Amino acid sequence: MIYQDENYIKFQAEHEKADIIQAGGMPLLFRDGKAFTPYPYGGPSENFSYDEFINDLKNIGANRYFIRFAPWLNNHIYFPANEVKYSRQTIARDLTKSVKFGHGVKWSIKKSRESKVFISYSVFNLSGFMRLYERSMKEKNADNKYCFDLNKFKYHLWDNIGIFAARYKNEIIAGALFLEDKDCIHYHLSAMNKEYNKFFPMEQILYEACCFYQRAGSKLIHFGGGLREGDSLFQFKQKFGNLTFDYYIAEGNI
Repeated sequence: MIYQDENYIKFQAEHEKADIIQAGGMPLLFRDGKAFTPYPYGGPSENFSYDEFINDLKNIGANRYFIRFAPWLNNHIYFPANEVKYSRQTIARDLTKSVKFGHGVKWSIKKSRESKVFISYSVFNLSGFMRLYERSMKEKNADNKYCFDLNKFKYHLWDNIGIFAARYKNEIIAGALFLEDKDCIHYHLSAMNKEYNKFFPMEQILYEACCFYQRAGSKLIHFGGGLREGDSLFQFKQKFGNLTFDYYIAEGNI
């Protein structure tokens, strides 16, 4: 699982300016007395012990914790039920089944292609994508936790990322970065030049990503959820998924 991967943990630790710790056999980040899972998901595995987890945190000097469980793993069940809180749903697509989409998606893809928008898949799209991403984050005045450093991505995660870029007249107008695990692909970051919304580049990117990873033998592509339950971002992702998962968190003082 990519969120337990050593390189991913190191990348997130640098980004968060946090230390890396283990508690109950679970890798966590630690800063200012708080132990937390790397963004956006994580959590325990089957042999997890909550008592051991709490004892480890006490020994480290943590005074609180925050866990984001991985929805597609259903790993919140290894945590005490009274400590777990439902947050919202996330969207995924089962890639072991045929890739079929509704009329709205098909229409968007047709229009995008007719507008001469071309999609390419390559990690070498990273520089162009990150310039667009940084611009998008500035426009949205996004929280620092979403403002990732290009060089850290390249250093830690070169072998675990896939970039789809939408090009119009040789300009990258939209892009999406996916984290690639053995069986599960996670839609991690995206950005788009709003001037080209009318060309539906993100719709074509997500469609092509589903087709690409299905051909590659991946079993699942996880799109994540919205910022809030059922918001417009969730509804957009829902057009590309055929599964929903319940997303849980846990937080507490020690």
